[in-house]
Amino acid sequence: MTLTKPLLVSLFALSSTAHAQPRTDDHARFSGKRLALEILGGEVVGSIVTGLTFNALCSGTDCLGSAFAAFGANVAVTPLAVWGIGAAMGGEGSLGYSYLGASIALAPFSVTGSADESPNDALSRIEVETIVSSILLAPCSAAMYEMTSHVAWSREHALNVAVRPLHGMDGAAAMISGRW
Repeated sequence: MTLTKPLLVSLFALSSTAHAQPRTDDHARFSGKRLALEILGGEVVGSIVTGLTFNALCSGTDCLGSAFAAFGANVAVTPLAVWGIGAAMGGEGSLGYSYLGASIALAPFSVTGSADESPNDALSRIEVETIVSSILLAPCSAAMYEMTSHVAWSREHALNVAVRPLHGMDGAAAMISGRW
């Protein structure tokens, strides 16, 4: 009983001083402002790249290939822009997960046309799918970036409690350890 009271007092003192200081390393924590800027920046950069690619490749007569190349450039550049903006603002998200989030935006292409669809109807359906997918690229990519950034932050700042066995003692003994 004599050891319990000083141990509890020291544990209380340690836990109260650990939270007395405001944390300045919360930059990787989820940020709605950073998410909004990533979405806006990704949309702007993706639109510029799409427009420049389409205008450079389209000869004026048949521009279907130019449109697909411009969309491919958008898919390649928008997650990179989202990651760059997020990293510049202190996020710790993953570039790979930004691209994985962008792949979710390709879901509109899974809509199939009817069996008796005319070529003009198919082209207009593909055009709508491309527009919807282009709009969804930046938000989906930014959401995955912010999720991975927050996971990285929570791994560094979460309270971890573990029970570890002690070796070299007679009988069963364990030690409780924590990290915060």
